[in-house]
Amino acid sequence: MLKKHGIDYRPELVIPAGVDEKDGAEAMHRILDSGVDCNAVFCFTELQALGAKKVLQERHIAIPADMAIACMSGTKLATLVHPGITAVEQPLDRMAEEAVRLLLAKIENPMAPSENVVLPADMVIRSSTEK
Repeated sequence: MLKKHGIDYRPELVIPAGVDEKDGAEAMHRILDSGVDCNAVFCFTELQALGAKKVLQERHIAIPADMAIACMSGTKLATLVHPGITAVEQPLDRMAEEAVRLLLAKIENPMAPSENVVLPADMVIRSSTEK
């Protein structure tokens, strides 16, 4: 996807982290302390994004003017803070429905081939990325 948009993959910009607020904060500290030049972060969870946001605010780094934040989401947590966090919103209800459907089909016929299901997601732009 990056190449499609003329962006080179830079492994130094990928910070392995857990999934909660503390992990997001620690990853944000590592990014900022590394001296790597970047102006946006994408977090795997809303909690990671909240931790990253907290660190940016503590260090007086303006969101989104100096650093934009976005994340994967499935809840409304990203809407409950200021600035609101841009999120790729996943259809959790549909995901649950499909998971149950696939499980029941497998129980009914254990020899049936596996099925891949791709559901659409929406990018919801909020003030954490608006410039």
